[in-house]
Formats: sequence, C-alpha cells, structure tokens
Amino acid sequence: MKTCGWWLTFCCAALLSAYGTPSASAQAVDRALSASLTAGESCTVAGDCSAGEVCCLAGFLGTCTALQPGAACPLPDLVVDADTALASLSLSSELFSEGSCAIEEGCVSAPGTRRLLRFGTETANLGDTDIILGDPSGQPGFEFSACHGHYHFEGYAEYQLLTLTGQVAASGHKQAFCLLDSVRVRSDAAVSPRYNCEFQGIQAGWSDVYGADLDCQWVDVTNVPPGGYRLRIIVNPERTLPESNFDNNVAEIALTITSNGEVIAGLPAVPGLTYWGMFLLAAGLSGLGQWAKRASCASRNVKSSRLPSWW
Repeated sequence: MKTCGWWLTFCCAALLSAYGTPSASAQAVDRALSASLTAGESCTVAGDCSAGEVCCLAGFLGTCTALQPGAACPLPDLVVDADTALASLSLSSELFSEGSCAIEEGCVSAPGTRRLLRFGTETANLGDTDIILGDPSGQPGFEFSACHGHYHFEGYAEYQLLTLTGQVAASGHKQAFCLLDSVRVRSDAAVSPRYNCEFQGIQAGWSDVYGADLDCQWVDVTNVPPGGYRLRIIVNPERTLPESNFDNNVAEIALTITSNGEVIAGLPAVPGLTYWGMFLLAAGLSGLGQWAKRASCASRNVKSSRLPSWW
C-alpha cells in the first residue's frame, strides 16, 4: 500500500509539472456541468443570476438564461404516453395486510382482498427545457415516503375509470411521484440521465416511467361490474408545474373488464358497432330513460282516454 501511494504521488507530480494545473476554461466547464446537477447553482429569482440574465423557472427551480429582446423563457411540456399504459394493463386480486404501504399511502381503503386494474404511467417532457423540482427535502409539495425511502412530489398524476357515458366508475389515489430521467425519448436530448430522487426533474427529451408493478399504480375496481370503460390518466392535474401546453396532459384508453375477471384492450365487440357508436348508444339509452321518466310524470295530468293503447 505504501509503495502504491508513493507511486501515485510521483505520477500526479509529474503530470502537474508537464501540463500545469487545469486551465480557467476547463474549471469553468466543470462548474457548468456541476451546476446542472445541484440545486445550489440553480435560480429561483432574477437576483440569483448575472447581469443580462433572467431566471427562467421550469418547475420549482430555474436556470439563468440570456434572452433575446422580446423572447420568452422556454418551458417544459409533459405528455402522457397512452401506449405504455395500454401495453401494461392487467387485472389482479391482491391481499393487503394491516400496515401495508398501500394502506398507509391511501391507495386502498382497508385490509383484505381487492381487485386492481394495474398499468404503467410514462410521462415525457417534450418541451424546450428541463422541468426542475430540485432537492425535495424540506420543500413544500413533497412528502417523504417511509415505505419507499425517498420523497414523492404530491398529486403528480390522477387516475379515473369512466363509463362510456363519462361517469366516474372508480377513482385511483392521487399518485405521488419521484420524478427522474428514466428513458431517453428524443434523439436531440442529452445522452445521460441527470435527475433522480435526490434532485428531481425530467430533462427535455426524456421521460419518467412508473411501472405497473409499483404501489398505487392502479385503480381499485373491486366493485366495478364487467363492461366497457375508459381509463383516464392525467398528469399535472392542478397545473402546479409550468408548461407550454396543458392540452396533452390527458390520455384515455378504451378497455373491457370481462365477466371471467380479465381485462382486454378495446371495448366489447358488437357486430357493426364502432367505439363512438357504442358511446352514442349508451348515451341514447341514458337519455331514453330520462325521457321515459318525464313522460311518466306528465301522463299523470292527462286523461287515460287520450293515451295510446300501448301506453
């Protein structure tokens, strides 16, 4: 060990003698790279930036940016990937014991066996800049999960199972996420991941993926009857995080819960009936019921002799 330490010291001294200490430009590059990974170099107000720069917030933190006259700060854009949810759909019966993480986090209401519609959630940042939440410790909007050992950003996603007429058949827990770089989804994006559970965010051109096997990645459908439904996934539902476009924060997936306890993509097969045909049929039947109710009430004020024979 002593010989190895002496040898390393000799080598370092020789290199410094030959090439000198790192240049100021090299040190500046190192600082710039570090700035992208630490909250200390990020900005929250314009006063954190140099003259001629503004603090472009893209989450809870921003980056100091020199903008051209009249230019606006770039913004992230979160988009739900419906294909990820569709490919990971499953229906399972699971037993939850007292004190399980799912119960503590409010994903199921009580111990026992529940029937769960599981699916994965992938949200890509297709905007022009990173979404930056930063160090979550002690920051509003985050909650520490003792079960998972890290902080979650509260209310990032919301899940609903809708009937074909748009009524809520079952709601999922308002899901909290640890936002990080999971998958590079754009060719012009940075090559390496940057954000993690200790310093949260999503780079432009990257996506965050919550797998179907994770806690709370479900809607509890224990009391939902078989039939056709639409699974709705909403990210950033309260618009807490700034985005260039909020219109693409929702994805809906058509599915069928069968009578033998399975889930399949798409709606129940009816010969000659399209998805919208089924929707209109369901809406029409609902409207017919309302019309019949009104007609029944009105008929009380009409003499029976004036009613048709089939009434």
